[in-house]
Amino acid sequence: MRKTYLVTILLFVLFLYLTDSVFAKKTVFYDSSQDFYSTKSNLSENYSCKLDGLEELSTSLFMQKKFADLVVVYDKCIETYPNNPNLYNNRANIYKMLNKYDLALIDYEKALLLDKNYKSPYLGKASLFVVTSKEDEAIEILDGIIKKHRNEASAYYYKGLALLFKNDKERALKNFTLAIKYANNTIVPAYYYRGNLYAFYKNDYKKALSDYTKCINIAKSNSTKHIYFDSLANAFHNRAIVYYKLDDRNSMKKDFYNAIILYEKEGDFSTAQELKELLKN
Repeated sequence: MRKTYLVTILLFVLFLYLTDSVFAKKTVFYDSSQDFYSTKSNLSENYSCKLDGLEELSTSLFMQKKFADLVVVYDKCIETYPNNPNLYNNRANIYKMLNKYDLALIDYEKALLLDKNYKSPYLGKASLFVVTSKEDEAIEILDGIIKKHRNEASAYYYKGLALLFKNDKERALKNFTLAIKYANNTIVPAYYYRGNLYAFYKNDYKKALSDYTKCINIAKSNSTKHIYFDSLANAFHNRAIVYYKLDDRNSMKKDFYNAIILYEKEGDFSTAQELKELLKN
């Protein structure tokens, strides 16, 4: 009886912690800065850019986490094709992924100078503003995109994030729902953030469970077509809390164990240890 009581108290404390903190997280992109700086490009200095095979090569390097090579590829291609806005946009996306936001912004601006009607750099700029606490600037850009492209799922997703970080949860929820509606399952984090809102704002645990499950299943498919999602441990962690609220203790424990494994793989040993201690009681 005492053991059950302790578990209940610990889970309640954890639930309160998540409720306060889950909406404040701004880690939207994969942080590979250490990988980038600790590795050197293996590409030959004589590498010449071939646009025909660029997408395939980029995908291969990304999957192998060869980010230094990836930057060099686009450096070389931009040297060869300096007036191609797509190349600047793609290099900006790499810099953004590496949290090199100043370099990313320069490249997005260059892409727009070359083609002011190019939608992707606008989305890229808006996403940068979201993670650098310039939510109002992001929303202004995104509203402009939505006005021209009513079905642009990424614009609704980033607007949802901006509103979430402005603590406008109701409008954030609506925008994540629109992102999911138009995205055809390609924006995995939209399910995660909407799940958080259902769980910790609306207390609608069944809808939260559905969103977390969808998020986990799509993310585990490892498709490079998806907006990169780096919080799979968090998704298992939060779904475990939802299972607890739905009185499904077996599923709760399974998800906590999955979260522990993923936290340890990510190097977050303190959170993993906290969950281990929780499961001991």
